[in-house]
Amino acid sequence: MLIEKMKQDQLAFRKSGDKEKVSTLTFILGVLTQKKKSTDEDAVALIKSIIKSIRTSLEGHKEKLKQYEEEIAFMESYLPAQLSEEEIRDFLDTAVQNGDKITMSFMGKINMVAKAAGKTVDNQLAKTILQAYLV
Repeated sequence: MLIEKMKQDQLAFRKSGDKEKVSTLTFILGVLTQKKKSTDEDAVALIKSIIKSIRTSLEGHKEKLKQYEEEIAFMESYLPAQLSEEEIRDFLDTAVQNGDKITMSFMGKINMVAKAAGKTVDNQLAKTILQAYLV
């Protein structure tokens, strides 16, 4: 009965264009048809096995993500420090207090400040902050 339901659902998903569900059911039904007489119990066991495998893969993936984050942090330790959001805002606040008109050309000035401090700039962050100061 379960296998028949999966076959009917597979056909319905084909008609509706749901390729992912069709693919999943095709895989499951393909494994089940390799056995001469698959039962609903076989289908349940197979589905449970697949779910367990996916969950195991996800857990392993989380560990990989952690490993990659650690590698990135390690590699970033070799990069020069970046100006913080606060340092960029302080520079722009000082410019405003001095009567300077803030324009997009301040991107170059922010880069010069960073270079003088032996740092780099996250240009996307600087641009976002700078746009908030534009009059």
